Amino acid sequence: MSGIPLPAAAKQFIGSSSTAGAVPSNQGANGAPYTIVEKNWYKALPYGFSFFSRDEKTGDKAKSTMWLPIAPSNLNVKTHFATNIITTLYGVVEEHSEVRYYDISITGTTGYSPRFVMPEEQGTTAASTQGAGRDSFQDDSSVAKLNKVLGGFLPEVTNTLSQVSDTITGFTGGPTNNTGIRTNKSGYFAFHQLYQFFLKYKQDAAGANPGASAGSGGASKKRQVHPIQFLNYKDNIRYDCVPMDFTLIKSKESPMLYNYSIRLRAYNLRDVNGSIDEKDNLNNNLAKLGIDGLEGQSAFSKMSAIAGDAATLISAVF
Repeated sequence: MSGIPLPAAAKQFIGSSSTAGAVPSNQGANGAPYTIVEKNWYKALPYGFSFFSRDEKTGDKAKSTMWLPIAPSNLNVKTHFATNIITTLYGVVEEHSEVRYYDISITGTTGYSPRFVMPEEQGTTAASTQGAGRDSFQDDSSVAKLNKVLGGFLPEVTNTLSQVSDTITGFTGGPTNNTGIRTNKSGYFAFHQLYQFFLKYKQDAAGANPGASAGSGGASKKRQVHPIQFLNYKDNIRYDCVPMDFTLIKSKESPMLYNYSIRLRAYNLRDVNGSIDEKDNLNNNLAKLGIDGLEGQSAFSKMSAIAGDAATLISAVF
């Protein structure tokens, strides 16, 4: 499987390659599953998710990349080595599988004015999907505009202007934005963009692709690329992942902040811009076990169809 190009936003932080000066391979040195980029230890690099939608005409394509609005407060990665230890009368038996998978939990907040506020869709520029911090935003209130022009006022003058502004607002019926943050660059907006990103992925992964025409078979096509991938540029790691749950956390102590918790089950670890190492490819192992092929439908419907075919065969024979 070929490597995936870096999203535009990532190139701003790390240049044209995330592994500059490292081994140019889909694996690290000496057969390691990923490359350690030593310079990354002092860099602030983004975390995010790439979503590849199912497309009936051109196959799978990178639909969008959603960067976490602010770096996570906590990132926990639990590595399962698929090892079983059996104690017998004659000793201890160890069973090892070459499949590795990971439980990842991410907790964080979208803040008040985050850097990343919406998905980077195909064909869009990074600048159109990002904020630039509270200080660079314009305040729509008349008080802020006068302060900017005249260089500030005494507190009593400012209070008078605020009362006048509120009175005018009462007559016109239009609310003023005194926060200095544009509404489409706020943490509130970023949270809902992040949440909807996962809802769109789930709709596509379940086979309910609104872009596929009826009867075209687009929703049941076998994927060539996993639909969602977790990108950790700090550690130069990419995973194929399955979101298990997404939790909204709000409290009365910080009613304006939107906190979230994301839990993932992940596999196929490799360089953030690398391809999958076949010996670590879970899909291949599922095929060997004969339990792949459930893409686009539930296990229940798959088994029901098999049972129905078996019943038809039996009735035809007897």
